[in-house]
Amino acid sequence: MPNPRRSCETCRTHKLKCIWADGDEATCVRCAKKGQPCTKPEILQPRKRSSRNVDRSLTWTQPLLYNGKTASQAFGSESSSELAERVKHLEELLSELQGIKTSSSNPSDLSSTGRSHASDTTSPDAAVPGGTVQQIEAEAVTAQDVPLQHAAAVDDIILASLGERSSSEGPPPFDVLDRTPHDQYQMSVDDLTSTAIAFAQESSMISGRCYLPPANDAYALLMEFLSDFNSKVPLIAPQHIYAHMRHCYSSGDAPRLSWMLTYLTLGIAHRLRAMSLFSGPDDMKQADWYLNQSLVKLPSLLMQEPSLELVQALLAVSVLLQTSSRSRRAALFVSNAMHMLQALGYHDGQTLERNVLRRKEQQYAFWIAFEMDTDMSLATMRQCAQNRSEIAVALPNEYDTDWWAGKPTPIATEPGACFNLFALNTSLALIQAEALETLFSLQSRSYPTSVLQANLQAILLQLQAWRRKSVIFSAEVQQLYISMYRSDIVHLIVLEATYFRTLYQLHAVLVLGTFGTKWDVLSGNSLRALAALDMTSCVADARRLLSLSALVAGANISTTW
Repeated sequence: MPNPRRSCETCRTHKLKCIWADGDEATCVRCAKKGQPCTKPEILQPRKRSSRNVDRSLTWTQPLLYNGKTASQAFGSESSSELAERVKHLEELLSELQGIKTSSSNPSDLSSTGRSHASDTTSPDAAVPGGTVQQIEAEAVTAQDVPLQHAAAVDDIILASLGERSSSEGPPPFDVLDRTPHDQYQMSVDDLTSTAIAFAQESSMISGRCYLPPANDAYALLMEFLSDFNSKVPLIAPQHIYAHMRHCYSSGDAPRLSWMLTYLTLGIAHRLRAMSLFSGPDDMKQADWYLNQSLVKLPSLLMQEPSLELVQALLAVSVLLQTSSRSRRAALFVSNAMHMLQALGYHDGQTLERNVLRRKEQQYAFWIAFEMDTDMSLATMRQCAQNRSEIAVALPNEYDTDWWAGKPTPIATEPGACFNLFALNTSLALIQAEALETLFSLQSRSYPTSVLQANLQAILLQLQAWRRKSVIFSAEVQQLYISMYRSDIVHLIVLEATYFRTLYQLHAVLVLGTFGTKWDVLSGNSLRALAALDMTSCVADARRLLSLSALVAGANISTTW
């Protein structure tokens, strides 16, 4: 009879049925016919069980992932003693997580691993340096351990293991006091590292949504985000994003919005680093990984009540999408952010909080969303989500000395001269919104040509006044190169490109006579038609944009925007 367990080596190699002759244990039938030796495999003895007293009452409902593998796959080759120690550690971890499930439903409650930092997590002035830098002993799981195509399944497993609440409550409110800028901005890698130590072992055992980079790397990325992006696009107050990151590092039960804002901040920082001289081979992949992990849980977050943190998350997603191969999808998230801001009533200026810092954060979030929505709407010839006449929010002050956002940038060769990129972007967005309403709306189709041309000339005069208002547009390119940081030059190039596209679009509509229609002036057919017409009024501005763009290749400045 066939005995698959005792098949000879020849039959096993050729995947043939090995038949042993009755009463002949020396050779099989096939080897006997060929006259070749029949080698029998060694029969493996059954493995003995470990003598250690391991508690086997634990039942697993979901396999706990470890570096992308189940526990049995990851530890199958280890000794019984090491396995017993790891099982004991997992029992303690699960018992602790079970305690989280049965504890209070307050979303600001932390697990025992981070309860000592509960008061620090939501306090703006809690980031006081706390001793020497301690090294994280447990090596964190890398982002590549979890394939992007399995991100949703991994996320569900992690949520089940962490016992995350399914309530629709957002992150805990931040009790931000009005302090001096120095007191508000006390951040230290020592403090972030100390909060990460308790969570390091847990994060090393769980991949997917709970992945966090080492504290030193996270602190460096946070500083790059604040200095290179948030200083010109004030999306979120430094205290608040720092509190979100500390909450995620100090406990695994941080709210989903805290995880998303942390991931999006790290993603934008990786995107910025990929545009610099210090870019690594995986910075773009890391940014896309953080973006995809955030997109996995975004649908469930959209079912929550609108909040400022959710608006900031949507805007951060759109920023990452704009700098990716899926840039056309960014407009959807910006539009949703604008509708949430309308639901919150930020556009009327009456629902803003009294706290100065929180009020500015709400005001900045509204204008960032308005700028992005207006610019994308003008590029695609669709109407904005927010009517310009129904805005009662104060404009950012061009000469405001805000310490964390919108601070004027001086020009070295002209003492006393400075400019504010955020305020310039906001005022340009208002001109773009007026152009959409008076030239490209459905109502404008009924206007006579003389009225449309008068509206167009009025908008062109506003653009000229806007350009004469700031010294930045009259300064020489080399002066700007000396005065500005490399990241600020990138933001300036984006501003110049936005202005030139708006100016070119208005002149093209005037020449082609395509008022009130969705005519893409940057398409191939439009460019070929405009090449044969008079567009000399845009030549000077085009040369200005080209002179700034030349810094990208000649001054070690990288940009993909």
